[in-house]
Amino acid sequence: MKQSCCAGGSTVRTTRMSGSERGTSTELMGGPLVGLLVDITNWSAQDLAADATLLTELGADGVGGRSHCRPRPADSLRRDWEGDSA
Repeated sequence: MKQSCCAGGSTVRTTRMSGSERGTSTELMGGPLVGLLVDITNWSAQDLAADATLLTELGADGVGGRSHCRPRPADSLRRDWEGDSA
């Protein structure tokens, strides 16, 4: 499964990744994308600190929808779901 993710104006692809790749990914917590990993290898410090909008067909709005997530303050390897939008 591949999707696009926008954070701070950057576009990256998300895929299911193995545990050995986890150091360069952030896990999505809650919502329709729970458990998916987002590749953050090329994200800047500013991107890592910002909320992200993931383009996805798995959210409440189906194809063309977006899921919004924000970094978890105490855990940089996880992002919490904030909601979906069209």
